Amino acid sequence: GSLLAPQQTTNLAGDLIIDGGSVTLSSSSNTSTTTSGTGHISLSSGELNILSSSNVDLQTYSLPTTVSGGSLFIYGQVYLRGASTLTITGDSASVSYPTYARVSNGEMVFNLGTSGPSMINNTIWGFYDRSFLTVNADQFAGGAGSYPLITINNSSTYGVFPEGNITLNGFAQKGFNATVQQSVSGNTFVISLVLTLNDYGQYLNDAGVSSALFSPSADPDRDGVPNLIEYATGSNPMDKSSNAPLDCTPGDDQVSLGFRRRTDYSARALSYSLKTSVSLDGSWSTEDDTTATVSTIDADYEYVNFSLPRHENTDKIFAILEVSQN
Repeated sequence: GSLLAPQQTTNLAGDLIIDGGSVTLSSSSNTSTTTSGTGHISLSSGELNILSSSNVDLQTYSLPTTVSGGSLFIYGQVYLRGASTLTITGDSASVSYPTYARVSNGEMVFNLGTSGPSMINNTIWGFYDRSFLTVNADQFAGGAGSYPLITINNSSTYGVFPEGNITLNGFAQKGFNATVQQSVSGNTFVISLVLTLNDYGQYLNDAGVSSALFSPSADPDRDGVPNLIEYATGSNPMDKSSNAPLDCTPGDDQVSLGFRRRTDYSARALSYSLKTSVSLDGSWSTEDDTTATVSTIDADYEYVNFSLPRHENTDKIFAILEVSQN
């Protein structure tokens, strides 16, 4: 159905969940309107319309709003202020400002879907110089490229997002360097997320891994070794017969455990940790790196070897190689 709130001031004290139908918050006269409160609006399908009676009336919008589907339509001069956080989640929502958009101390958050962001279409004039922009990789499974976040169709903008107000999260782990580009393209001013392959992503790409499987925990060749371990030890993420991540050589009174490590692992923000236990049900101990011997394999890799004494009460040892990237 439809809900119409034709009043100058709307105060939302609870949560408004829109999953179909239409909700309109509007001014019934040529006056400014204010939408605020302690609540939250969530739109997953249907329509949310925030309207003034003319395109010169001022809209002050100070309410956290999440749009994951459906259509958000705002008409009139719009101020996103203070507590206002407009979160666009996924890649199937429609968000449009046919007139003016002014963001003053508000925040725009894009949580990417598998193919990228849901773009905001800002038809006339955008003012973003006092606002914050956050882009989260979330479900993104696409490749390198340029992904429009906001377009202003007449190329008129009176302020871009300050560099210090832009936050990008989760892209390095998915194999990308991420930046935000704010520039004119023809008659359109475009604010775009630009992704290029980082060292990790380039390694996977060169091996033939689809960008949809760039996650550090993904295992394209199904050999039980995740991408990050393959990258850190120099094995092929598309060949299950390539180097095992951890070697084990038993001796009479000791056992040798070794693995390949990148020579520039520190510059790549990689951390390696060898953990051992005498039982899969017992506690795990982290071996001291200073007790290992390190030998050069080539310019890119070195071999790290731990010689551990056999445990007096058992002839078994279990080992795990853990790798993390900051």
